[in-house]
Amino acid sequence: MTGATGFVGTRLVGRLLARGETVVGLARSPGSAQKLIDRGCKFVQGGLTQGPAVRAAVQGCEVVFHVGGVAALGVSRSERGAMAEANIDGTELLLDSAIEEILRFTFYYGVAVEGDVGRLEGDLGLLAGQVGV
Repeated sequence: MTGATGFVGTRLVGRLLARGETVVGLARSPGSAQKLIDRGCKFVQGGLTQGPAVRAAVQGCEVVFHVGGVAALGVSRSERGAMAEANIDGTELLLDSAIEEILRFTFYYGVAVEGDVGRLEGDLGLLAGQVGV
C-alpha cells in the first residue's frame, strides 16, 4: 500500500488489519513507518519514484492499494514538477512494477485527500468493497 502512513492510508490499514490481512506499506521514513510496524504491518522504505523500493513493496502481493501521492492546494509553478513526478511518474512506476505480481490494483484519489473528511468513511467503504476487503 502506498500512502499507508497518510490520512486515508492509516484508516484503510486499520480496516485491512481488522480482517486479518497482511499489509505491506511503502513509506519514505522509518519514523513514520514505525506506526505501521507497531500495528503489525510489513514496511518497505522508499518513495513512489524509487524503483527498487516500489518493486520490493509489491513483490508477492495480490492487491495493491495506491492511496499515496502529493496533494496540495495552491501549488506554485516551481513545485508542480515534484508533484507531477510523485503523482504521475510514481503511479506509472507502481503499475509497471505491479503488473506481473498482483491480481488487483486499486487507485484512490478522493475528496478526503483534499481535506473533506466528512466523506472519508463512505469513500473507504467503497474502496474496501471494490476489492472484497
